[in-house]
Amino acid sequence: MFTRLIEICTPRRGADYERQFVREVKIKRPSVDREKSLTLVVGAWILIGLKCWAVIWAIGYYQIPVNPLWVTLPTLFFASLCTVLYFLGE
Repeated sequence: MFTRLIEICTPRRGADYERQFVREVKIKRPSVDREKSLTLVVGAWILIGLKCWAVIWAIGYYQIPVNPLWVTLPTLFFASLCTVLYFLGE
């Protein structure tokens, strides 16, 4: 119903308009540079390791009454999950 209303309300276009319709769409997947991906993952794991070390150090140094595993274990779990899913998806 609305399509017909739009056709009535809009001006007519020439015959060239119908010929310029999209005939084909090609989608190219970007190639993944395996070496660059591995470097990124290794760098991220180094940062995660530094963060875990800093948390354990800070909790011990400032004598915070919290077990550092409450912070580091979820970090390591989700980082491992993301890494596994990333490499399974490639």
